[in-house]
Amino acid sequence: MGEVLFFMLGALFTLMLVMALLLLLAGVAQPVAAGVMDPPQDSRAHAGRTASPQAAAQRRTGAKPAANSAQARLSGSAAPSSPADREAYRILAALDQAERALRRISESAEAPAAKIAAQTLRRMSDATEPPTARLSFARARLELLSLRPEPKARAEARATLAFMA
Repeated sequence: MGEVLFFMLGALFTLMLVMALLLLLAGVAQPVAAGVMDPPQDSRAHAGRTASPQAAAQRRTGAKPAANSAQARLSGSAAPSSPADREAYRILAALDQAERALRRISESAEAPAAKIAAQTLRRMSDATEPPTARLSFARARLELLSLRPEPKARAEARATLAFMA
C-alpha cells in the first residue's frame, strides 16, 4: 500500500512540475522571486505611480533623447509649453496608455484576444516608425479588440480608445 501511495505522489508531483514548466514556457505564468509577491496590478491604483511616457519610450528603445529634442524637454517635471511639445506629449501619453492596455489584455485569460494583443506588442516593440505611426497601429488593433466577443478585452480596449479620443 505504501508503494502505491508513494508512486501516486511522485506522479502528481511530476505532473505539476510539467504543467508549471509548460505555463512558464507559454508565457502565461510569471515566476515569483522567493518571498516576494507583488499586489495585483489594478490600473486605477497604479495610475499615479507609473513612469512618464518618455521614460517608458526610453526603456523600450534604449535611446537617450537629444538635448534639444521635444522628448528631452518633456522628460522634465515642467508641463509642455509650446503646441508642438503638447502634441508630442499627447501622442506619447496615448501610446503609453495603449501599450499598457495591450499588455493587460495579453496577460488575460481570454486566449484569442491575448494572442492579438501580444502580437501587437511584439510588432510595436520591433518597429522603427515614428510614434504617430505606432499610435495609429495601436489604435487600429484596439478597435479590432473592441469588436471581439471576449468581454474583458472588449471593455479594456473600449476604455483605452475612449481615453485616447
